[in-house]
Formats: sequence, C-alpha cells, structure tokens
Amino acid sequence: MLDQVNRRVQRFRDGRFVGSLPLPNEAAQDLATASDGRVAVLDRLGDPSLTLFDAAGRPARTVPLVGGPISEGGAVTGLFAASDGLYVEREHRELVRLTDARGEPDPSRTTLWGRPGRDGATLLRAAIADRPRGMVTVSAAARATGAMDWSRTVTLDGAILHLVLLDGDRHGRVYLGAVAGRELGGAITDPRTLVVRFDRAGVPVATLRLPAPPEADELFRPLAIDDEGHVFALSPGADGLSLVEYTFPD
Repeated sequence: MLDQVNRRVQRFRDGRFVGSLPLPNEAAQDLATASDGRVAVLDRLGDPSLTLFDAAGRPARTVPLVGGPISEGGAVTGLFAASDGLYVEREHRELVRLTDARGEPDPSRTTLWGRPGRDGATLLRAAIADRPRGMVTVSAAARATGAMDWSRTVTLDGAILHLVLLDGDRHGRVYLGAVAGRELGGAITDPRTLVVRFDRAGVPVATLRLPAPPEADELFRPLAIDDEGHVFALSPGADGLSLVEYTFPD
C-alpha cells in the first residue's frame, strides 16, 4: 500500500503487516509489483520517473517517464506490471513499456493497445460513453493477435463522476469500477462506488455497491483486485487509511 503522506510503501501478506519501504521521492502516486516480486513506484509530477526497488527494499534503478510517446509526466495515468515488463498508461489510452522483465529500460518504448489483464492474454480499455446516463463502454482484445474479443456498453445506476477501476483476474474475468450518483443541478449527489464483474465473454454478471471515497481525500488508485477477483478498497478515516476486502457472491 502506497502511503504518500509518510513517504513509504507498507507491505502486507494475508492481512498482516510485514514491512515498510521508505520512498526517496515526495510525490509518488502509484505502485506495481513486477513479475519477479520487485516493487516499482511511479512519480508523475514531482520528479517524473519510475523507481524500482531491489529485494532488500533499496532503490535500485530510476527510469525517466518522459520519452517516446510520453511528452510530460502529467500525461501518465497509471502504472501496470506485465510478464514482459513495466508499463505506464498515457492519457487513459495506450500503454508504454518503460522496462523489460529484468528491469532494464526499453529504449524503443513499445506500446500496448490497453491494460494487461492478469490472465496474461487480454488487453482492456474503458471509456465513458454517456456520463449523465451512466453508460460506459468496456472492450477486451487478445494480446497475442490484437483481435477484439468483445466490446460492451453497460448502463450503471446513476450519473458517472469518474472511473476508478479497470482490471482482469487470472481467470479472464473483467472488473469495472465507477463512482456514480444522482445528477442534480449539474452536480453529482449521493455518490457510491459500483464495481461490475464481466465474464470471459463480456457479459456483466454481478455488481458490488461500495461506499464512495470521501470527496476531501485524493486517492490515485482507490480500488484494486487480486488474481482471484477479490476487490480491495482504500478507506480514509480519522485514524488513517484502512484496506477493506470485498468479494462477489458465488
């Protein structure tokens, strides 16, 4: 878990605290775990770069963000790990590879069409189709061929404030998260977080309704899933951040 305020990464295993990594930068906003277990931390705005830590928790390499398709750090909208390296997302569209699987910088800055799913075979994209009507289009493509597997527009219960999750588990199921509510006088009231699960064919099969994060708290990645599709939500409170696990009904 990234704790930007205290400049550290808190590590947990099975709900138990196992250690902390101090961060060298002040404006870290996202993190990912590489295929070999190393932690990578993204700084978009302070010193636009990607910092990789070694197995002992020491900063081992820093890779600049700017280069190739990335003209400025603020254009980066997320950090993602895949079997062949670490990628950053550019303006919610394509992904740009910064390092290979060994952590070596990729001078060619190769791109992916969308976010890599945890099954290793799928790339994902989502876009708001009609904000007031709560419509979002989710698409999945085969990573090996680029062929579109499916594309589906779903209507959520309420006007959309913003999207907060797009990921796929190791079984090929896809998860979309959005903060939505009632639109009144141009403002969104009564917000809540909705997480939709799609099966491998792109059919929406279940929805979780979770509390919306407090408006005063800025969370770059408020939701995440694990390989099995369990949903984890960061919940700010008076005593700090809590990590809450949610599961879909069988």
